[in-house]
Amino acid sequence: MEPSYVQQTLGNGLRVVIVPRRSAGLVYVSLVMRNGRIDETRETWSYTHMGEHLLAKYTSKPFPTFEGVKGRLGLLGVENNAYTDTYDTGYWLVGPSDHLPFLLRLLSGVYFDYQFTDHWQRQRNIVMEELKSRASNLWTPLEEQVNRVLYPRHRLGVTWREELHTIGQATQRDVVRHLQSRLD
Repeated sequence: MEPSYVQQTLGNGLRVVIVPRRSAGLVYVSLVMRNGRIDETRETWSYTHMGEHLLAKYTSKPFPTFEGVKGRLGLLGVENNAYTDTYDTGYWLVGPSDHLPFLLRLLSGVYFDYQFTDHWQRQRNIVMEELKSRASNLWTPLEEQVNRVLYPRHRLGVTWREELHTIGQATQRDVVRHLQSRLD
């Protein structure tokens, strides 16, 4: 049997789907954007991944510092994470259900009032280390060869070394411009 759900569109255009579940007083809130690796070009390889790291700081005009957001999430007992894949990028938070209004404000702030902190270089280094870790994966060369054949001259056929080069050359302004073209 399909679970019941409520769907509505907020005044700011954000579509909200609420699926009630019996739980131990927890709420799971997720924001998924149609912005994935498939939306990148030769000039923007890994910008989506970089943007995911920047937006996962959950900083916005109402919540300007990552340290403040991280501290508050910790005090409230809220877990969080983010991901990017071929088709979309998502952010999720799970915590006590009485904090639902705060969690919704936090996520919608990322989408509508995003404000990047000064963590650019640190986050770029983390993304670059993640890309370098693919070198030690036994299946990476085979996967890259298959993808080059399946997706010639397309983002999905890019090697980790090509992504590493693109991110190494990227500026915060480049990534923000790419994100704005996808988010706005």
